[in-house]
Parts: sequence; C-alpha cells; structure tokens
Amino acid sequence: FDVQPTASASASSVTQNNHLTNKAYVDSHSVSGGQTTGTFTCELEAMNIGSGVTPQNPSTLKSVTGHYVKTGKMVHITVAFSLINTTQYFGQAVFKGLPFTAASSSYGPQIMPIFWDGTLANQLDHGNDSFYLAVQPNSTTAYVYNSGVSPLNPANIASTSSGFIYFTGSYISE
Repeated sequence: FDVQPTASASASSVTQNNHLTNKAYVDSHSVSGGQTTGTFTCELEAMNIGSGVTPQNPSTLKSVTGHYVKTGKMVHITVAFSLINTTQYFGQAVFKGLPFTAASSSYGPQIMPIFWDGTLANQLDHGNDSFYLAVQPNSTTAYVYNSGVSPLNPANIASTSSGFIYFTGSYISE
C-alpha cells in the first residue's frame, strides 16, 4: 500500500493508482469475468459419431441436473446419472446441454474422466478398457470415447436397467 502516515482511508473506498480497494472490487476484477455458479440440464443421447449405426433413443431423453462453477473462462462441471435405465438406447454416448459453449478447435477436444457401471460398452471387444469424456470445440456437447483404442473410438450406450454415469472435470469456454 502507498498510504501516508497522516492520510486517512476508508476500507470501502476504491481509489486510483491501486492505493486501496475493497474485497468486492478485488473479487470482481481478479479474474476476467469473475466467478459464477449454477445448475444446468444435461441429457444423454445416442448418436452416430462415426460408426455407421442407426441410433435409437427413448421418446424422452434421460436428463439430470448438473452443477457448475465458472471462473473466468474455466468451467468446472459435475454430473451424476444415478440408477439410469438405458434399455431403450442404441448408439454412441453423447452428453448434451453443457452450461457454456466450449472454446474453439485450437484447444481440440477437452478431456475429462468418466465413471460408469453397466452403462457404456466399447465397440471393438477391448474388455475392460476405460472411457473418457471429450468436450467438443465450439459446442455444448461431449462425446464418450474408449481410452484403449487409437484412433478415437466412440463408446456405445450399453443396455441396463440400473447403471450409473458420473463425470466431473473442467473445460475452457469461449
């Protein structure tokens, strides 16, 4: 601080030249865009994202309320599909409705872990390979891929009456 011993200052005043600022001013200006929190609706949809299948979906897509924290352009999300019935789905797993549009393709797909039980299957009989979620550039959509196959191989939605899908992670928004 550049405060003179004889000068008086109020803790709530904001002055020029960075002499004294209040907490609200610092919080709102410390990260470009500040910080927001909220909820969003995330939907599971079966799509054809490169395998040639004809996708099938239930008449009403499965959806849950996800939670987000956005600091500047960084978005952290948490989604939990618990005890989900996927028996009416056929095709590759795609999640729609992320809270903010992902940044441009210069970042490429932004990857985060996905945890599942009974709800996902790989297409190439790779046993127990894990999966990951790839937030697609310039969109509010994320695809699920098999981690043990190169090139990228999309994951199918497996038929189960009570599985789960959880994911939590961060991506950069526009």
